[in-house]
Amino acid sequence: MPPKGQKLDLNTCTREDLKQIQGVGDYMAESIIQYRDEHGGFDSIEELRNVYNLKDPMFEKIRSQARV
Repeated sequence: MPPKGQKLDLNTCTREDLKQIQGVGDYMAESIIQYRDEHGGFDSIEELRNVYNLKDPMFEKIRSQARV
């Protein structure tokens, strides 16, 4: 997890880092990591919308706590 006040880097964070975001469990963290691995990383935070089963409320939570 990054120091307080800093955002997670979606291209380098771990599953455990992602699970620190409220509402992100094992399945969602794995889906984000899998998407990242399959597509060579995220080019923008908006690309999170392409992750399978990631709905708008979850996108907003992650977007507020993550960066690319």
